[in-house]
Amino acid sequence: MIETEAASGNSEETKRKPPIATIFIIVAIAAIGIYGYFSFTDSNKSGQLLVKGYEALKADNYKDGTEMLTKALEADPQNADAYMLRAIAYGKQGAHKEAIADLDKAISINPRLTEAYVNRGIAYAALSKHTDAIADLDKALQLDPKHRYAYIARARSLMTSGNMAKAIEDYSKAVELDPNDPSPFYNIACVYSINKDTSKACEYLKKSIDRGMSSFSAMKQDKDLDNIRNSSCYKKIMEGK
Repeated sequence: MIETEAASGNSEETKRKPPIATIFIIVAIAAIGIYGYFSFTDSNKSGQLLVKGYEALKADNYKDGTEMLTKALEADPQNADAYMLRAIAYGKQGAHKEAIADLDKAISINPRLTEAYVNRGIAYAALSKHTDAIADLDKALQLDPKHRYAYIARARSLMTSGNMAKAIEDYSKAVELDPNDPSPFYNIACVYSINKDTSKACEYLKKSIDRGMSSFSAMKQDKDLDNIRNSSCYKKIMEGK
């Protein structure tokens, strides 16, 4: 699987241990919504510092972003959005425990902050705490049943935990919400490959490529596709790739 969360220590999960950097794609996308939470014209000091911190995160300047968001929280210790953004900055730097602590605080201040549950779920997954991750993503989806990234993140933890049927359901929901995103199609192909359903795996692999999935070198090394590697349909799909 190209886009998955970190695996935990049991044998099933250890087989599929993806690059940890991929976790933060969702976290960064989730942060975009901050513009809806806080106005650029707000004269509040904490708000202005929050905006500067967010701009630093957008520029991949996580150290400065962390500092700005810390100052925002010094100015307003009840700023849930600042805690959530600083958690993202921590996560980008691999400090997952610190990220969770900030997200705990954000949720305690605003229990309906959907993105905080999504991001905490992703952070838990990075620490291989998939039960906690799934619980947070369940809550996020209760708050926002159309949160596509929450479905994708939950599917990854479900897949890593061995619940393949439910993972396919979540990836399929993500497909319904955005039929043009190739990654859920690809990950469904991985699930079917693991389950040794060659026909379905090839079907969804082709759909992912038709929608722009182009990480062919990664596909050729992805162990989740090993079960279909020798099939005629896989070879036909990958011809010239």
